Amino acid sequence: MLRVRHAWHAVGVPEAHSADVDRLYALPLEEFTQERDELAKRLRKEGDRDGAAVVKALKKPSVAAWAVNQVRRDRPEDVRRLLDVTEELHRVYKGLSAAGARERLAEAADMQRDLIRSLVRCGEQLLEAGGHSASEQTLGKIADTLRAAALDEDLREQVSAGRVVKEQHAAGLGPLETLPAPAKKPKARKPPGPDPKKVAEAERALEAARRQLEEAERHRRELG
Repeated sequence: MLRVRHAWHAVGVPEAHSADVDRLYALPLEEFTQERDELAKRLRKEGDRDGAAVVKALKKPSVAAWAVNQVRRDRPEDVRRLLDVTEELHRVYKGLSAAGARERLAEAADMQRDLIRSLVRCGEQLLEAGGHSASEQTLGKIADTLRAAALDEDLREQVSAGRVVKEQHAAGLGPLETLPAPAKKPKARKPPGPDPKKVAEAERALEAARRQLEEAERHRRELG
């Protein structure tokens, strides 16, 4: 399971205020700036000038980043699974020569794609519920950010914490990009059908036999 470092504490936000910072990133997007400034003002009044300065410097998320953060809060287990699968992809790739590794890699890649697809659908619903346009461009940015988390440890931490500020783009798949595509299973060959010429010959022989039978039956009646 992904071990998330408390990066926000490292940059000066006291652990006592971590819940307040989490609340900022859970707010409707249009409320972020005012609530951030009020929190910084309160910290200054309490004498925590360093904490107030760090809070004041927190950037308002982009629309796509806000959606990723809300998906993290709405579907925490699926996001955790996505991050775990991402780690599995890289772990299996490193041991690709091991028996069965290629099959496990394909399974993990399929699971990653399914999870991203599901989480993007969730992001679309949350955007619409929040009064934002769920355009194809924005949904693409959500998907790109989730994919980019596969290659960027800092971004994985932001996604895990629900504190993404700016959408990210995965320029490639890193080491996975050079992996040859899995061999396609050969299609089952259909058994060959009957030879059309032989079918025609059999039909003609059957027709001739029918005529002979009718002729013999007519001849019998005439003799009888």
